[in-house]
Amino acid sequence: DKRAAKGVPPAAAATLDQHAQLAREAELRDFLMKLIDDDDFQEDMRQEIVRRAVDEVVESFHNVTKWRTNPQVMSVLEKFRHVQRFCKDRGHKISFADVRVAGAGEAEERRR
Repeated sequence: DKRAAKGVPPAAAATLDQHAQLAREAELRDFLMKLIDDDDFQEDMRQEIVRRAVDEVVESFHNVTKWRTNPQVMSVLEKFRHVQRFCKDRGHKISFADVRVAGAGEAEERRR
């Protein structure tokens, strides 16, 4: 262990690991809350055509070509792709359900 080699006591190493885990969780929560608070994204996700497109693309990424000319769909897919990349880089997996809210009340609940 690198920490032990540097003279870090085991108890301190455990605390540092816990701190790092909490920092990662806070970073993920902050990142996801930005999307939950994104009114344009949330409004777009309430549209039937956008949800259908998202379902199709989730089923097979190749379906994205069908929607390339729809700016509303592509905006949602691009934002979600950015979120997925962020999460993948940090070892998290999320779905559209994790970032979609039914309305202001649910968004407020998730902030707590």
